[in-house]
Amino acid sequence: LIVNLETSVPVIMERVRKRGRAFEQDIDPSYIELLASLQREWISSHPHLNILTVDTDRLDLAENTAHQKEFVALVRDRLSLE
Repeated sequence: LIVNLETSVPVIMERVRKRGRAFEQDIDPSYIELLASLQREWISSHPHLNILTVDTDRLDLAENTAHQKEFVALVRDRLSLE
């Protein structure tokens, strides 16, 4: 199983800002968009793989326990572990 955490560029940039790591602060949003585009292209070219795409715009996996449990449930369901 490949878990693809999909997040919009504005949310990524806000999370980078909140993290406050100096070396990340100058990342150009167009670079993030390029990476996201390449990732979508790669995923679409591998339909035979078991890929779970999770929209993480609304999930705070770093700090929200309920969101973490929701995420684990999605993965377990895809793996048929429940």
